[in-house]
Amino acid sequence: LMGNFSYIDETFFENVDKIADITLNALLDAIRRPEEHVEVRRRAIEAAAHFNMPEIDEIIREAHQSGDPMLVQSSIYAMGQGNVMGM
Repeated sequence: LMGNFSYIDETFFENVDKIADITLNALLDAIRRPEEHVEVRRRAIEAAAHFNMPEIDEIIREAHQSGDPMLVQSSIYAMGQGNVMGM
């Protein structure tokens, strides 16, 4: 029985980076797609905040400066979730 847990644990950690890459790419696609509904873009920005990357920081800054009250609200939420520097 313990061998099964070891296998699951090992398999999971081998795939974490792949899963994170797939997730990040899906979020960035939704954020960058101009025809995407604002609610989808907002939630993608909020979720992407957990990725500590300069590109995500820039996306959050752009949302904050967009003038769209909904995107500004999501950018503030995202700032609280991630490690946005220089705001």
